Amino acid sequence: MEEDAMKRAGLFLAIVVFGILVTFSLTFAQAKPGWPKSVTIGAAPVGGTYYIWAGGYAKLPHDKMGIPGNVEVTGGPVHNTQLVEQNKLDFGMVTAAPVWEGFHGEGWAKGKKHENVRVIFPMYTTYFQMYSLAKSGIKGIRDLNGKSVGVGPVGGTPATYWPKIFEVNGIKPSRIVNAGSADLNSQLKDGMLDANG
Repeated sequence: MEEDAMKRAGLFLAIVVFGILVTFSLTFAQAKPGWPKSVTIGAAPVGGTYYIWAGGYAKLPHDKMGIPGNVEVTGGPVHNTQLVEQNKLDFGMVTAAPVWEGFHGEGWAKGKKHENVRVIFPMYTTYFQMYSLAKSGIKGIRDLNGKSVGVGPVGGTPATYWPKIFEVNGIKPSRIVNAGSADLNSQLKDGMLDANG
């Protein structure tokens, strides 16, 4: 009889402990007052560096706070600055110059200040490169004068900087093409572009 009482007491204790654990886990899983139900993170076109980074970054609020992070495909830094300003994104991946221009209303922002943005952390150093096929004869930046050049999607870092680099160096490409890197690389391979950056 004593053995049955011990089994019942053990079972009762296990049920109570299980109930407490379930209650605590449900309480933790519920939305916290004032916290967002999810966050949106503006990246860039699929396959771009920002898209890859944003995928990893979106896991952080979920893993650490239980808040889902959703990656949004965008045009890149300029577009992300605009969308954060309009409260259409919670976070946006940017490079320093486009967000600085947006905040101060200069460059692409054309006088409209985007003051609703804040910088959280630096991601990585951005290097610029321009490449061409060996048969093009292009050896340096000055050889891009009069050539057809790909610079990435509108609003992306290369598309923001390359036209300024050309202007400062007195280089006038015959054509500047905006598109994603896969498309631009195909155009370069097919002879539709002389260089891509």
